[in-house]
Amino acid sequence: MSSSGNNLMRWFRGADSSQAKPQEGAKGAPRTRRTCIGLGEFMRNLSGCGEQKLCVLDLGPTSPTNITLLTELGVRVFNEDVLRESQDSSYAVVQEDGSTQIDPARFFAENMDYPAGQFDAVLF
Repeated sequence: MSSSGNNLMRWFRGADSSQAKPQEGAKGAPRTRRTCIGLGEFMRNLSGCGEQKLCVLDLGPTSPTNITLLTELGVRVFNEDVLRESQDSSYAVVQEDGSTQIDPARFFAENMDYPAGQFDAVLF
């Protein structure tokens, strides 16, 4: 598989196992948890677009809360549950060693074939 194919496979397997594990903080103490402000910034940017009709691609599981929140802002929402769909056995191909692996090119061609520029934002 090409290096780009290997990068795509990380979508389905999680982080590369060769990546370093998080290190402990100073003097062996566990690292402090940090609150992510990304979703707040995402929503602030969407709501700051005024009357402009936006289109968002949500790549997580279908969430009635997300859909309601976004549609109340006047946003068109498309939903693709990437993790669930990637488990579909129809995307599995048998490798030379007999193991099976998801065919990322086929998966993306069948599930993520949208025109360029269709989405103003992606929620993942």
